[in-house]
Amino acid sequence: MKRPIYLLLALIAVASLCIYLLIPGTVKHAGTVSPEVPEAVVTRYLALKKGWAKWWPDSAGTDPADSSRFTYKGIRFTIEANTFTKLSVTLSDGNVSVPSVITLLPGRNLGTEVTWAFACPTGKDPVNRVLGLNRSRKFAEVTGELLDRFRHFVEDEKNVYGFGIQYERVRDSLVMVIRSVSPEYPGTREVYEKVNRLRQFIGEHEIGKNGHPMVNVSRRDDSLYRVMVAMPVTRRVPTPGDMEYSRLVLGNILTAEVRGGRRSIDRAFMQVRRFMQDRRHTSPAVPFEMMITDRLSQPDTSKWITRIYYPIL
Repeated sequence: MKRPIYLLLALIAVASLCIYLLIPGTVKHAGTVSPEVPEAVVTRYLALKKGWAKWWPDSAGTDPADSSRFTYKGIRFTIEANTFTKLSVTLSDGNVSVPSVITLLPGRNLGTEVTWAFACPTGKDPVNRVLGLNRSRKFAEVTGELLDRFRHFVEDEKNVYGFGIQYERVRDSLVMVIRSVSPEYPGTREVYEKVNRLRQFIGEHEIGKNGHPMVNVSRRDDSLYRVMVAMPVTRRVPTPGDMEYSRLVLGNILTAEVRGGRRSIDRAFMQVRRFMQDRRHTSPAVPFEMMITDRLSQPDTSKWITRIYYPIL
C-alpha cells in the first residue's frame, strides 16, 4: 500500500527537480527588428508616446485619455518613462507585472535597430515556474508581434508621410519659363494665362514639349510672390523678352503624386521636406509642381492630380 505512494512521491520529486533544472528562476527575452528608416522616423512613432496609437494593431486597445496605456491580446502595456533612445514599459498579465525596456540604436545605412527586452521571474515553486514560463512565452510572442507591426508601419511611406515618395533622376532639363512678381498668390486663371502663352509659342515654332506645365511660387522677405511657370521643351529658338530658357539641375530628385487642391499640395510639399530632413538631404534648386490635371477646365479641386518634384543632394 505504501509502495505506490512512495513511487508517486518519487515521481513528483523527479518532476520538480526537472522543472528546477530546466526552467530558470528568471526567463530573459530580447526581440529585435531593424526598420529600413531613419532614426527620426522611429523616434516619431515610438519614442514619442503620442505616436503609438497610430501603429497600434487594435484601436480598442488605446486610451484616448492616456497616451501611456495600451492593451493587446489581454496584456496591458504602460509606458513608464521615455527618452529619444530608451523606453521603460511595464507588461501586465492579470495581477503580474514585468518591467521591459525598448532601446533604439542606429542600424546599417539609414536604418534603425529596435530591441524590446524583459526579464520575467517564474517563481520559486514548480507550479509557478511553469506558469511563469508560459507567461514569458506569451510576453515574447506578443512583443514580437508588436515589433513586426511597428516595422511594417514605419517602412510604408504612406503611413509616415501620407503618400509614396520616389527617388528619380532628372534627364530632360531644358524648360521655357515665364517669370513674374505679384503682391498676391497667383490664381489658377493667372497661371494658365502664362501656360497658354507658352503652349502657343511652342506650337507656333514647333520646338516640341516633353511634359505637363510646371509652376513654382515662392514668397520672399518683401512679401511679394515670385511666380515661375514653365514648360519642358526639346530645343531652343529665339524668344520674346518675357520668356527665357532655363535648365533643371541634373541629378537626383524626389517625386510624389498628390490629389487635391492648394491645401493638399502645400501639405505634400511640407511632408516631402520632412522626408528630406529625416534622410538628411539638401536641395540644390527650387522645387516645383507639375500640373497633371488641367486645373482651368477642372474646377473641382478634389480631382486635381499634381506631381511634386524636389531636387536633392
